[in-house]
Amino acid sequence: MFDRFTGVKATPQREGTHFLVPWLQRAILMDVRIKPRNISTTTGSKDLQMVTLTLRVLSRPDIEHLPRIYQTLGLDYDERVLPSIGNEVLKAIVAQFDAAELITQREVVSARIREDLLKRAREFNLVLEDVSITHMTFGQEFTKAVEQKQIAQQDAERAKFVVEKAEQERQASVIRAEGEAEAAALITRALDKAGDGLLTVRRIEASQDIARTLSNARNVTYLPHGNNVLLGLNQQHAQHVETYHEWMKDESLQELTASEPLSLEAEYGMQASWLEDEDKLTFIVLAREGDDAKSLALTNSPMAGDVNMFLTLRPTEDDPDKDELAAEAEVMIAESRFRRAGLATEALQLLFYYVTHENTPPFPLAHDALFVRIGMQNHPSIALFEKLGFVRYRENPVFEEVELRARHRYPC
Repeated sequence: MFDRFTGVKATPQREGTHFLVPWLQRAILMDVRIKPRNISTTTGSKDLQMVTLTLRVLSRPDIEHLPRIYQTLGLDYDERVLPSIGNEVLKAIVAQFDAAELITQREVVSARIREDLLKRAREFNLVLEDVSITHMTFGQEFTKAVEQKQIAQQDAERAKFVVEKAEQERQASVIRAEGEAEAAALITRALDKAGDGLLTVRRIEASQDIARTLSNARNVTYLPHGNNVLLGLNQQHAQHVETYHEWMKDESLQELTASEPLSLEAEYGMQASWLEDEDKLTFIVLAREGDDAKSLALTNSPMAGDVNMFLTLRPTEDDPDKDELAAEAEVMIAESRFRRAGLATEALQLLFYYVTHENTPPFPLAHDALFVRIGMQNHPSIALFEKLGFVRYRENPVFEEVELRARHRYPC
């Protein structure tokens, strides 16, 4: 209440009906409801990073001190006080924390700002009902640095996983090797005791199945190359190893097969390992050049390439913690004069038929257990396997290869 003789009265009048003397006295109406206000500022953190903060403040005047507020600040008291004390408190508090601490200790920062702002507002007879940080943004350089740090941490975790996976695979290989060694010792003792009659019977049965399958193929003849089939590349077929050694001197074949040239002695060592390893299956592709009896003989058929199968374990699609037996296929027609004649297609069809119909463990395999890995630039091979019913499963940009998996039965 303003009085022309005494000025602003020290006691405010509450809401309701009151009497005043006309001309002598005048009522001054002030809004005492809570008002919201946003205060924004850009300042530097303790580590000199630029931070933009937005503070939402709910304020009202202290009713008991309304006369004092009117005398010193006027009706627009909040416009005069809050922006200045808000910026002052924000800059003072933010300067005490690093940029990272502003994120991780946001509750502490908010509490400190609220405490200091309440003290400063009380000096001007203002009551703050709520103080909260609504927005906090950093400079582009700091944001980019945080993103790069997160990427680096993810890369580090990925590298750690790769190392742990390699260690687990190494341990699994050791355990598998120990089991295979023990199994081989048991088989050796059994053969020493009972003789090799069972092996002879198994070879005869296998040769009958293979002969039955190969009798339907006109252009391809297979010469088996491992203990898990009928014959191997022994000393009687040394010329095949020498031919393969000459093939692999071709740089284009090295690139397509992702192989490196070996010495002839190393090639014979590889042939011996193929003969002994039970998780590998290989056939030599021989091309028939005529229908006469001489051309049909294996010894007269020129060597065109080879087709291979590697048995391995891979996680199932339904449950990654469980493994399933899978087979990776490879085919190579090295002689250029026999390419694009259907040899690779027919060789793969026969190989797929064998591994999916043979009843000797670990066969038969399911059709969807077959897969291949091919270089991304080897478009002819990718097209060949897609024609045989394989579909793209995933790509590996690190090794620049694509994995294709079988999804249905093959036209054998």
